[in-house]
Amino acid sequence: MNFSLIAGHRHNIERLKKMLKTGRIPHGILFTGPEGIGKRLAAVSLAAALNCGDKKEDGGCGLCGSCKKLRTGNHPTVRFVGSPKNEKEMVAKYSADEKVKLKNINAIKQTGADGQSESSSNKTVKINIDQIREVKKEAFLKSYKTLKKVFIIDDAAAASRAALNCLLKILEEPPENTYFFLVTSSGDLLPATIISRCQEYRFSPLTDSEMNDFLSLRPDLKDNIKDPAKEIKISAGSPGKLVKYSQVGNIKIGSMKSEKFFKDIKKWMGDKPESLSKLNIMLQIEGYEFRKTPTEKRFYRMKIIEETIASLNKNANRELAISNMFLKLGQLK
Repeated sequence: MNFSLIAGHRHNIERLKKMLKTGRIPHGILFTGPEGIGKRLAAVSLAAALNCGDKKEDGGCGLCGSCKKLRTGNHPTVRFVGSPKNEKEMVAKYSADEKVKLKNINAIKQTGADGQSESSSNKTVKINIDQIREVKKEAFLKSYKTLKKVFIIDDAAAASRAALNCLLKILEEPPENTYFFLVTSSGDLLPATIISRCQEYRFSPLTDSEMNDFLSLRPDLKDNIKDPAKEIKISAGSPGKLVKYSQVGNIKIGSMKSEKFFKDIKKWMGDKPESLSKLNIMLQIEGYEFRKTPTEKRFYRMKIIEETIASLNKNANRELAISNMFLKLGQLK
């Protein structure tokens, strides 16, 4: 769970390591850059290093009590806030054998547009003011032993205006030994008042060489990545996209029994954001192949996927739309 397990971003990682060495850690740190390139991993690695009982040059040792709690999802002072998918926990996977789990601060209530609170659900929501109020409550509680409190706020730019105003007040007068790591792929959408109270680290897409370094850390992807050079090119420097690329081809149509087919469809599609993400990656793959070798079959494959994406954006039944898509793709000759 240390910085050595992150592919690429050497300049930013050296800056973070230097900051740790000096001990001058700003209360607000902003991690910006495209989706899926390692911002979360950098934030988690910094949180691990801040609380590690035997810190190394590359960050957390992975063996002390604090690091072990991060690995199992039981750390008392490092928390995850929000996400587009409203996850119950965030899993940061470094390699085939190393990952960190963080519990999400899911407020009991969600605040609606009219200012009234609503019942919480697992539907896609913005980070809401009730979650940030819970952050404030935890931040100002008496510190747990010598551990530092870290709140990793994911997709911070998508938080509601009320949530951001509440967060701003905390950043203006932060409690001692408490840190707020804001992660976003849309840093320019954050209010200038929030940005001004954070030290920003801008992350860029990985080079092809760095993407190969990522694959060496993730041998668990090997079976699903048949043409690394092509798939790295399509992923455009994003390890997250490469992981999703490895997942999109897991439906085998052929002579599969219908009950197995629909079971695999449910497993493949995940929630709506994940479904759309995978479909867009499928479209990118088909577009890449079509540009290389334009054929009628490739054209119709792209058309079928585009129609499915349009249907989902119009709130069509996801399972039915995606099942029909795979059946149509399987019938193309």
